[in-house]
This record gives sequence, C-alpha cells and structure tokens, in this order.
Amino acid sequence: MVFTGRVYLYVKDDLTPEQIGQLHSIYRQNHLYMEFRGIEYRSHHLWEYERRDSSGLKQFKQQPNHENL
Repeated sequence: MVFTGRVYLYVKDDLTPEQIGQLHSIYRQNHLYMEFRGIEYRSHHLWEYERRDSSGLKQFKQQPNHENL
C-alpha cells in the first residue's frame, strides 16, 4: 500500500480560519494534503445517520471517555 500524502484532520473544537490556514501551510511545506473536518462536518454526518434511522451507526454518536485513563 502506498501513502498518498492525504491526511484527514478531525477536530473536536472548531479552529479559526487563521489556524486552519497555518495548518494547511505546514502540511503543504511537508508535501502533504490536509483535509480538515471540524464540528460542522461531524454534525452534518451525524444528522444524516439519524435521518436514515440507522441503529447500526449508534457507536459514532457515543464518544468514549478517555479522561480517566
């Protein structure tokens, strides 16, 4: 398998446009392509899963609590 250089960045909290721009610059300098996916992306996709009434995807709605590790 060959690494394509595409990196998907999922974030819990939204970043400012300036922060996203800085990240894009850093990734580009390292010959990587960053795909940013923030709260809006997650909200939209969870809404789609709920709309489809898919009980098999409930695991995506429940986030594990890693604070106690």
